[in-house]
Amino acid sequence: MQTTANLADREGRVVDSRFSLFRWLGGTAEGSVYLTATVGAGAGKAAIKLVPAGSPGADARVAGWTAAARIDHPHLLRVLHTGRSTLEGEPGGEVIYAVTEFADEVLADVLLGRPLTPDETKEMLGPVLDALACLHSHGYVHGRLKPSNILVVADNLKLSADSAPIASGKAATLALVPGAYDAPELSRGVVSPAADVWSLGMLVVAALTQRTPAWERDSGFEPVVRPALAEPFEEIVRGCLRLDAASRLTLAEIKDRLEGIAPVEGAPAALDPDFTPTSAPSSRWAPAWIAAAVLLGIAVTALILHSGQSPSPAPVAGPVSVPAEPPTPAPSPAPVTASSRVRSEAASAQSAVAEKPSAARPAQPAEPPAAGHVPAPAGGAIVRRVMPSVLPDALATVRGKVLINVRVQVDAGGAVSGAVSESPNASRYFNRVAVEAAQGWQFAPGEGAPGVWELHFVFRRGGATVTADQRNP
Repeated sequence: MQTTANLADREGRVVDSRFSLFRWLGGTAEGSVYLTATVGAGAGKAAIKLVPAGSPGADARVAGWTAAARIDHPHLLRVLHTGRSTLEGEPGGEVIYAVTEFADEVLADVLLGRPLTPDETKEMLGPVLDALACLHSHGYVHGRLKPSNILVVADNLKLSADSAPIASGKAATLALVPGAYDAPELSRGVVSPAADVWSLGMLVVAALTQRTPAWERDSGFEPVVRPALAEPFEEIVRGCLRLDAASRLTLAEIKDRLEGIAPVEGAPAALDPDFTPTSAPSSRWAPAWIAAAVLLGIAVTALILHSGQSPSPAPVAGPVSVPAEPPTPAPSPAPVTASSRVRSEAASAQSAVAEKPSAARPAQPAEPPAAGHVPAPAGGAIVRRVMPSVLPDALATVRGKVLINVRVQVDAGGAVSGAVSESPNASRYFNRVAVEAAQGWQFAPGEGAPGVWELHFVFRRGGATVTADQRNP
């Protein structure tokens, strides 16, 4: 077995009778990298990667290197030469090799000292997204996206392809111990561009925090990043780290979010990538439901006039954060924004109406403001409930109700460390907003944690409700 000392002892040897190993740059016996030099016109510094020829998937790796050498993109590290050869002075030491451009800097080394700033992360992601899009357009998946493969060559950020891109849909050879950057579906042996999207989500977390989120591959839960990242990175990471490969963001959607042109709060539901509206009511039934709506409006108006109350203000357009049942106290005041000010004014108007109940109808308790974070009653195992933020147009499509069950893993501190939907056949949109809400729940240490809980979300036209049950260990 090769040790670090053995790998460094290779310095001075020659590969394929033309590439001298000047200095060991790093790696292991499964893949070590050395400083070398190209020959002929334009000779200069280069890097050479050596992999034992007997390694699993060696032939596929050579084919990947050969394919990478034919792809020309400003943000892909150029593969200059590749082949198979014996290593001078090492009996039986046949290797496969790839000679690439020499990198002046590696992201993995930078992250040892400090995290990237949000601006640096955005600047890094642009070239990486372009390089991945180029690979995917040629029918390849990178398969090994991580900080050690993000390089700087003469002030130009590049994605290393010396790890050998894999043809999309072909069998992949996983590392003996899959890491956080390896998408869950790789264990089934077939890769797709969505595997690179998973890796990209982990890359964003590592760039901003210097570590990947704690996640157990066999847990069945999606990773939860704590503390939450600044936007748009939080939304991007959530969209990348979905267990269901088909529901992950695309590279184009990630780029849109980086550039601030993704669907914004309050946009029509049809613009949401996971929302597919149901068909409108048949025109055959239109006269009946229009007439019913008119009669209902007349009845409500008469009731209001009879009670002496003013009509409630029209509902505010935009995503609706619905309160839990039963109503619970409102959370601490949030920073005032334009949308929160509108909601506050609407709530105030509704409260003013509620202060003048008619003699014929008892006053109804005022509902809490439409807020995302709803504290649970004191003394319970649930410290904080987070209700889903739902687009009104999505609720309008519900016929009856949509049930979404979300299983959450709770750590010793009471925070949700993993969440996964158990309703895969239900609406993808409602699945997503339910899981995102579940990730923000908080449980009381010692009462609800550590452990596993089930959250049962019910979406109806009028809003959403949620109940929670603790699973037996």
